[in-house]
Amino acid sequence: MSEEQFAMLMQIQAIGLTLGDLALYMDTHPFDRLAMSHFNMTVADYDNKMAQYEEKYGPLQQAGMIPENSEGFPWALTDFPWDW
Repeated sequence: MSEEQFAMLMQIQAIGLTLGDLALYMDTHPFDRLAMSHFNMTVADYDNKMAQYEEKYGPLQQAGMIPENSEGFPWALTDFPWDW
């Protein structure tokens, strides 16, 4: 795995952790508009980083692996994210 790929994965994980924390906060503060705004911006950032990663290295989740109008299951045709 290249340093760039590793760095992108770390960014995605950090943003994912932030989303989890914000979701927990929103469970107990459902009317906090500032937190909701921050949550929505973080979701957009997460989606953007995931799209960048998947475009360059392939899907990380099953939800991102089958392009629209695809015939087949391309997950098995990409390189695995770990070394053999």
